[in-house]
Amino acid sequence: MEGGMGLEWALVGLVGWAVATITYASRRALAHHNDPNRRLDGSEVVQLSGHSGVWLAVGASVSLVVFFYGSAALALVGALSVCITGFFALAWALDPLLSLATASSSSSSSAFSSSSSASMSSPFVMRSVANGGLVTGGASVLVIFAWFVCQHWILNNALGVAMCVLFVSLVRVPSMKVSAAVLGSLFLYDIFWVFLSHHFFGENVMLAVATREAQNPAAVLAQHLHLEAHVSPSLQLPAKIIFGPLMLGLGDIVLPGLLAAFAMRFGHRKTGRTFINPHYLCFLCGYGVGLLASFAAVMTYRMAQPALLYIVPSTLGALALLGLWRGELVELWHGFPEDFLLLAGNNDGDTRRPDEPDRYDV
Repeated sequence: MEGGMGLEWALVGLVGWAVATITYASRRALAHHNDPNRRLDGSEVVQLSGHSGVWLAVGASVSLVVFFYGSAALALVGALSVCITGFFALAWALDPLLSLATASSSSSSSAFSSSSSASMSSPFVMRSVANGGLVTGGASVLVIFAWFVCQHWILNNALGVAMCVLFVSLVRVPSMKVSAAVLGSLFLYDIFWVFLSHHFFGENVMLAVATREAQNPAAVLAQHLHLEAHVSPSLQLPAKIIFGPLMLGLGDIVLPGLLAAFAMRFGHRKTGRTFINPHYLCFLCGYGVGLLASFAAVMTYRMAQPALLYIVPSTLGALALLGLWRGELVELWHGFPEDFLLLAGNNDGDTRRPDEPDRYDV
């Protein structure tokens, strides 16, 4: 009975963690989308198009194979990448929370509010860190250092959540049509690597990569300093959210999160409300149903399940039904014209507002 109750609480905790992450990420994306400072600074938003899902699936597949066959040196490269990306992600995610806690000045608290809009290598991000990121930057370094040393699941989740928030803030889909194309491509990717990869690689590649541990580089240094008792010997990259015996890949949060941000933006424009608007609440219901269905399948069949197999139809279906009921399905499907950021040189008609800067479609 205790084991069953533990599993139930783990399920509640994991679903709650995922929903909270998507909600916070969508809110940050909406605030960033409407932030006039972002436009004045000429920062960029990466907008996905219909074919982006194919490239995302190909890139993710290549990464899976590389990490599946990779050596310990590759794990070190991955850890260094986590440190760099995690620093900016944590700073961006923590900034509003720490600003409220410390009652910092508006100029300081807004430093990272704009930083999410730029790419990791953008000088604008670096300037934000230099000008107002002392508190958030220090907290980010502390979290990353603690993650390296102790590998606690809460720190793993914190890094994973921060990366999800940053990605959803940097990347957006302009319509339900584009979101369906992107999610559809990753839907097939998820099914192949979970259900079919063992026929080609001898084992479930997705599960193997998600659960593999490598030697912690910090442990090697600790041995020379005779501090190995205080450092975790193994290293797991934060590619998943962990809660008890259950785990959920970051892709199962980030990819639906793009649709969530669109639903919140669409609902906000229609109703003027942020969280309590029918479009976003409908998405959350669909997402919750999809997550619960995926975990029910795991417990029923006693094997790993591709969560997107359940999340994609439940979220897109829920929004489609709402749009049909409210008479907004066509508008949901095509999005608002002013949200489409066209490639430079496209002569089919530029629908950007006069104050909208040049941006890039990938």
